[in-house]
Amino acid sequence: GHPRSEAIGRSTVEIGLWPDPSQRDRQLERVLTHGSVSDLEVTSRRRDGRPVPLRFSAQVLDIQGARCLLVAFVDVSDQKRAEAALHERERELRLLVDTVPSLIWLMTPDGLPYYFNKRFVDWAAVDSGDAAAGTGRPLATYTALIHPDDRAETVGLLHKAVATGEPLSLKCRLRGKDGAYRWFDSRLQPLRDETGTIIRWYG
Repeated sequence: GHPRSEAIGRSTVEIGLWPDPSQRDRQLERVLTHGSVSDLEVTSRRRDGRPVPLRFSAQVLDIQGARCLLVAFVDVSDQKRAEAALHERERELRLLVDTVPSLIWLMTPDGLPYYFNKRFVDWAAVDSGDAAAGTGRPLATYTALIHPDDRAETVGLLHKAVATGEPLSLKCRLRGKDGAYRWFDSRLQPLRDETGTIIRWYG
């Protein structure tokens, strides 16, 4: 950071906080137009020239008849590093899941499927979904593949497992892209974070 002696009395452009000074002008215009802005992500520059991601908030104030601008910057470098690490773990997870010689699917904490691995996609001709986004799709995306005679019992067991957070093991018939049904020994296992909260299900 910059010492107070370098910063007081000088604009953020003068002390070189903005790699692109026009970015500062755009943000200032937004503040003056709307009166305030909150939690905008901007890129600033450290004293040594390295870029730093910041969360920017500002508000126009009237102090004894003088129009002033209150500005706050929060360094979000740690958050960005954590997000990058998470994305890398998700990439490694997708690679691992796609290379396992089994039919694997992932579900959201509330039991909605959001990703099918490559082997599952090739066998059943289902859309893979997006493992990184983690956006759930209707449960019918999966249950439509279950044999009609097995479907009601299987769906009931799935709902019970998600409600209780307990692992599930069952046998049911699934339909492949050729239209034929085959028996599978299926398992559903929750993945929990350090607090014990379920963050996804593996099937």
